[in-house]
Amino acid sequence: MQIRKNHTNEILESVKESLKKSDLTKYQNICLIVTGSYGRDEASEESDMDWFLVINENETILKDDEKQSIFDTVNSIINEHVEKETGGTDTFASLINISDLHENYGGDKETNQAFTRRMLYLLESKALYNDEMYDELKKEIVELYIKDSVSDHNLSRFLLNDIIRYYRTICTDYEFKVNE
Repeated sequence: MQIRKNHTNEILESVKESLKKSDLTKYQNICLIVTGSYGRDEASEESDMDWFLVINENETILKDDEKQSIFDTVNSIINEHVEKETGGTDTFASLINISDLHENYGGDKETNQAFTRRMLYLLESKALYNDEMYDELKKEIVELYIKDSVSDHNLSRFLLNDIIRYYRTICTDYEFKVNE
């Protein structure tokens, strides 16, 4: 396990260093998130990197060509450091608006991708760029689930239900993919 943790940290640090040298530094309203094996410190040389970029378009509106340039920069940097391509589910290696992580939660407009990203964000993620935005967004999401009315000795059932729903979804999706 220590070998995987060391590998994870080595790759993440090298990605962070490359990001610091890139044009990304002029953007304060974006955050690069990794989840999966890199978020859990379990990556190996065979691991892909599950990542997504969060843009806070409430504060800064970016043109489509700017968004594409940011995406291309990040994708290029990650591909320099991680051999295996990110999976093709469109959940990862994507650029999303901050509202996708904390709007429509639990409602009929919530997508499986948004739900998956939000749960992974809460349960097994790390920031590779813009720690401050990462921490603030995590706090906002937790506050959606855990209201002031929840006493200290009670567990937020809404959050617990979504965690259980997430793991149930993973198991169902895995079974579907195996049988397809």
